[in-house]
Amino acid sequence: MRRLLAGAALASLVLTGAACSSSTNGNATGQSTPSATATVDMAANTKTVCAEAEQKTRDAVAEFTTQFGQLAAGGTDPAKLTAAVAGFKTFLTGWATAMRAEAAKAADPALTKALNDVATQIEGAVSKINNANDLTALPDLLDGPAFEAAGDELTKLCPDSTPSPSPSAS
Repeated sequence: MRRLLAGAALASLVLTGAACSSSTNGNATGQSTPSATATVDMAANTKTVCAEAEQKTRDAVAEFTTQFGQLAAGGTDPAKLTAAVAGFKTFLTGWATAMRAEAAKAADPALTKALNDVATQIEGAVSKINNANDLTALPDLLDGPAFEAAGDELTKLCPDSTPSPSPSAS
């Protein structure tokens, strides 16, 4: 159980670092656009989507802590552990769904792709969680090259404020 809780702390930092942060940059592509309004709309849309994705990720980090607390409270009771794992999978699936919802709102195709890529990586991690022991691998599942690449792309598209680590990690 100690290894599981240590993994939770590490994963919390990974999750926070992969978050899309709010942006004030316009993220203009440099290509000519039909009107100046389209560029302004793109910038406003990117700022809004980045801010919402960041908030949803911060909410996910907070829920992550709650879910690990429930897992730890399960002790060795198989029924409690099974329920905690199910709750954890539901939470992660909800986070992936939230990222896809933000992707659907994004006007910038690169932002849409980056958010969908993060969602795909989260869903991939969920598919590998079948019991409490599988959760010990979660930091590795959410820290692989594909997840990092997706997070890096979000950071490029939403660069202006990098999320700080959770208060418990400070």
